[in-house]
Amino acid sequence: MTDDGIDREPLLRVFFSEGEDLLSAMESAAVALERTPDDRDLVNTLFRGAHTLKGNASSVDLPAIVEVAHATEDLLDQIRAHRVAARPEIISLLLQAIDALRAMVDTVAADIEASLDVDGALLSALREAASTGVADDHEAAHAPDGGAGGPRARTSKLRIDVAKLDSMLNLTGEIVIARARLANLIAEAVSLSPDLAEAQERLDRLCGRLQDDVTAMRMLPIGPVLQQQARTVRDASHATGKLVHLEIDGERVEVDTAILEQIRDPLTHMVRNAVAHGIEAPTERVAKGKPAAGRVGLRAAHDSRMIVIEVSDDGAGLDLDRIAVRGRELGLIEPGATPTTEALQRLIFAPGVSTANVVTETSGRGVGMDVVHQNVTALRGTIAVSSQRGVGTTFTVRLPLTLTLIEALSVGIGPETFVIPLDAVTECIDLGGVGIGDRSSGVVDLRGTAVPFLRVGDVLGVARGAAQRESLVVVRYGERVYGLVIDRLLGRTQVVLKPIGPILGELNDVAGAIVTGDGNVALMLDVPRVLDRHMSEVA
Repeated sequence: MTDDGIDREPLLRVFFSEGEDLLSAMESAAVALERTPDDRDLVNTLFRGAHTLKGNASSVDLPAIVEVAHATEDLLDQIRAHRVAARPEIISLLLQAIDALRAMVDTVAADIEASLDVDGALLSALREAASTGVADDHEAAHAPDGGAGGPRARTSKLRIDVAKLDSMLNLTGEIVIARARLANLIAEAVSLSPDLAEAQERLDRLCGRLQDDVTAMRMLPIGPVLQQQARTVRDASHATGKLVHLEIDGERVEVDTAILEQIRDPLTHMVRNAVAHGIEAPTERVAKGKPAAGRVGLRAAHDSRMIVIEVSDDGAGLDLDRIAVRGRELGLIEPGATPTTEALQRLIFAPGVSTANVVTETSGRGVGMDVVHQNVTALRGTIAVSSQRGVGTTFTVRLPLTLTLIEALSVGIGPETFVIPLDAVTECIDLGGVGIGDRSSGVVDLRGTAVPFLRVGDVLGVARGAAQRESLVVVRYGERVYGLVIDRLLGRTQVVLKPIGPILGELNDVAGAIVTGDGNVALMLDVPRVLDRHMSEVA
């Protein structure tokens, strides 16, 4: 409570939410303004953001944020009045101010009682840059080329706490399980009235609509996350003295909010490495007959039940010779072995493998790429790399659209039931006429293509069943397909993934547990981890 009896906490929640949006918009506008310094719309966007943030911070009694936002606003007002040019050093100063404001907002968001320290050097720099002439607040608010005082457009959108969406999704998942259980009981009934069957069908339709609506509520455009990489490109190119253009495609593609948050850091790693160690220096590019400015591309698209994100560059490509040397030094390549191009490219995801001559603050290809791989795998996704020397490199990340409600394939392995995420499955084949013998792994001929396979029961330590005709579940991992041999195909199902409790400890090849329609518990195979752990000697 404030001294005048106003509950401050709800106001702070709104402030944090709006503050994040304002600062992200300001950051994007500042980076774009450096490319087009005469764009008045961008200047006005920045000014309105600083002005609004100052007012919002004042309403929740955060004077440190007010002070920095006000100094930023003064500088932007000088840019609006054409008294200060949007030179690169001015843009750098504005970005420093945005970073400082974001850090203060994050500090208070973590602890509303935290005390905020104002960066005196930053304030001095902002005031000095604006010292050619400072307009007062009244002039700024009524500036003819667009101030912050105009009315905001009304929208029909409502901010919802992600925790509430998570709770709704969890409850929807429980309804899905209960519906499946009820459907099984009805199917087992000796006699079934037409009314009961009709009611069950209606319940199925309503549950499906509810699930679709709740899932859609969690979907957000990936555009803001992609646009944030403009700052990464800008900072990395300035640090390395390179010229780099960022190209973005697919900003309207929607993805689950949980995935959206967790994909930011992997994207930043890949983009930073593309600039720092993929794109060549301008003189080197010109000598090769390339444009002086390099290109980094970000592309997002839907592909069936997956979202595909590509990070590409037109730089030098991966140095496979250096990767091979480093791989041998780390013991990742057996003495005398001659790994394939694909195997060498995959090595950059191993800890400690880098193609950089010198490790810098911007890292190098391979330094941090193991973390990227881990983060993507944790999202039940895959990452693949393709590179051509002198032409460039492309990383392709494939992620599920949602993490909790999952379309899955139910399979039998010995006496146990497992599920495999359907987004990883390309086809299922009866192995009755294919002789793979009792081998735990090997290669099977699939329509003229050699496909490496694993017998899942053997790698999991589950006793083989008495199945006369096994099946091969063909899954895609990166740019390749692999086969998982199972005893029985039990059909397609919809499941809710639950984390495995501490009682069971860590199960290396399992992503979580699910409750089946008959009320039992089954485990979900972590396909990328299974293949990483057990397929290297086969592939």
